[in-house]
Amino acid sequence: MRQQRIWKQPWKLLTVGLFAVLLLLGSTQVPAEAEEAEGRVMYVTATAYSALDPGNSPYTATGTRVRHGVIAVDPSVIPLGTHVFIPDYGEAVAEDIGWGIQGAMIDVAFDTHEEALMFGRQELEIYIMD
Repeated sequence: MRQQRIWKQPWKLLTVGLFAVLLLLGSTQVPAEAEEAEGRVMYVTATAYSALDPGNSPYTATGTRVRHGVIAVDPSVIPLGTHVFIPDYGEAVAEDIGWGIQGAMIDVAFDTHEEALMFGRQELEIYIMD
């Protein structure tokens, strides 16, 4: 009877299986560059952008310039002004919002369009610093 319930809700089976795989792979290790970072861990889908991308403004929603060190967020999930640490990117501040940013998603700002293209789309573990 219990197995039938799990099969009727395949997302539960997938969640349990994914958790088991992550445990086997040792995914609980913190990246070396983030060992000094203290804060709450959050898993997000990250995309990249720059002020030089077609259709983008050079200014953020808070009035600052789009530059390396800025992220766009859903302010109901990560409030504007929040400091975060992103492995392989560094420290950033939530200064922008975007029409496509909903839930656990962020847009990571770069200085050039080429850098943004190289970053692409990634699933990341970030650290909320405050």
